[in-house]
Amino acid sequence: MPSINAITDPDAKQLVATLSEGNKQLTVSGVDIGNNPEYLKNYDVLLNKPRINGVELRGDIDSDDLSILRPLTDTEIDQIMVVPEEV
Repeated sequence: MPSINAITDPDAKQLVATLSEGNKQLTVSGVDIGNNPEYLKNYDVLLNKPRINGVELRGDIDSDDLSILRPLTDTEIDQIMVVPEEV
């Protein structure tokens, strides 16, 4: 399956994209972004934002949105609260 990676080069003010499939690779650069600094400053316009548990990191999200924390079951609480018997 081909993959595409695109980054902005703030020094050259251009977009650099690489298309890869197996051993083949094509790099394209020179898309001028100098007249549109939003690409350098605005997270929302970026491509391929990171994801956690399949949820794209965009806007105001919390651990519930990311399915990181969940309520414990009664069984899990009992396992945590086990007190060793005195010998």
